[in-house]
Amino acid sequence: MNIRRITCIVALALAFTGLPTIRSTAGAAELNQGLCVLCHDQAPRDIGEAGGRHQSAVGCLDCHEGHPPRQAEIIPTCSQCHSGEAHFTLEDCFSCHSNPHRPLEIKIGSQVTAPCLTCHEEPGRQLKEVSTRHSVLSCSSCHQEKHGAVPECLLCHQAHEPSMTNANCKTCHQAHQPAPVLVRADMPSVACSACHDEIVQTLSAGKSRHAGLTCGSCHQGDHRTVPACSQCHEQPHWKGLADKFPNCLDCHVDPHDLPI
Repeated sequence: MNIRRITCIVALALAFTGLPTIRSTAGAAELNQGLCVLCHDQAPRDIGEAGGRHQSAVGCLDCHEGHPPRQAEIIPTCSQCHSGEAHFTLEDCFSCHSNPHRPLEIKIGSQVTAPCLTCHEEPGRQLKEVSTRHSVLSCSSCHQEKHGAVPECLLCHQAHEPSMTNANCKTCHQAHQPAPVLVRADMPSVACSACHDEIVQTLSAGKSRHAGLTCGSCHQGDHRTVPACSQCHEQPHWKGLADKFPNCLDCHVDPHDLPI
């Protein structure tokens, strides 16, 4: 029998015989928390490294009240301390919080959504508000590595063009509400070319001042916004001509390649 095991046995024996290694409360022998580390080295190490409030707010004996053989049931339920919030009413805490001594190292299983939404209500609201393909995915479909992990959009989605980065995606798309697309004035037109390549090429090859503008200069805000010419151009013609031809494109045909 090694020295460590002998030390543990002696310490526990002393604890339950009421000798000086215990503290007394109302005449009853009670374990001293300092004894725990003599036998249980991994749990204190975990708490020291990643215990969160389990390190700062509670001690071993706040959760583990007693020790075998005098106390048989020493593993507490989480609800002993955690209550009052929707998240704490969930069952099977250990399916995500597998190590209570490292409670915030959360391992998310497959097809998990409902437990996530008890804390993350706003993403859930966004996903329901506008139905997209993201709406039918579980939270763990994207956030599967660990709690708090935010995946790159390009892990699942093909870039609109080769130079596009994950940061570019976020200028137009919100992860939990990817539609409607919000176009910014300073967004490079090449980002639009994946779907509107012919129009982008026509615009860039044009001879008018429009050729120097980005798509977002005119179509900013909600995707597919079509502005009125008067948004930028004051009335350039005399009233009689404007009244006769109220539609600018009757003469100017294509705003991406103005012939006149």
